[in-house]
Amino acid sequence: MDIVYIHGWGYGAAVWNPLCRILETELPEHENHFIDLGFTGVEQQPELPDNAVVIAHSLGVLLALKNLAHLNAPSYFIAINGFDCFFKHGPVRQMEAMQKNLHRKPWAQMVMFWRACGTMPFAKEDELNLEKLAQGLDMLLTHDAEEALKNLSCPVLALGSRDDAIVGPDMFESIWQDHSLVWAKDGGHVLPLSRPEWCADHIVEYVLNHPHDDGEGQNA
Repeated sequence: MDIVYIHGWGYGAAVWNPLCRILETELPEHENHFIDLGFTGVEQQPELPDNAVVIAHSLGVLLALKNLAHLNAPSYFIAINGFDCFFKHGPVRQMEAMQKNLHRKPWAQMVMFWRACGTMPFAKEDELNLEKLAQGLDMLLTHDAEEALKNLSCPVLALGSRDDAIVGPDMFESIWQDHSLVWAKDGGHVLPLSRPEWCADHIVEYVLNHPHDDGEGQNA
């Protein structure tokens, strides 16, 4: 089994470390593949295997859907705190303000964002790649993968948090209501960091057993 990980805006591949440590003991022998978008470190775009389990977070979900051909027909698609299109559902003015702040006071903007996500600062100030971060915000305001999600043929599991301040419950449910949707009562916007055990439990259950989705979601 191969697992491909794609992180969200403002983070890097290390965001997956807690979840990966758990999955290594919970899933059968597998190989990890990390895409790093270069927001806080070195960009990594490795060659990816066929039929992998794709686990993506936030903006990484959008980018995964936009690049399904590069992902070579995933066997499962796991979306955590993610979306198929941000500008159709999310606060566009907030993103535009973030663009301005990123240019004027980049470190203050990133600290504010990480706090809103419910995490500590993810990187040091000198590790930020402002060009990549600006490109990421542009993607939030321009990229639309709604059709790609509709045409996705593999099983889809969406993990969301009721207290997510970035992708609110209404937004999350409107996007993922036709798929297997599971709610955490809390955990903020970065469940792989705040609730890795919870994420692992639901990923393992879904991948190994492919539980029936009743269309109403679950709470945990």
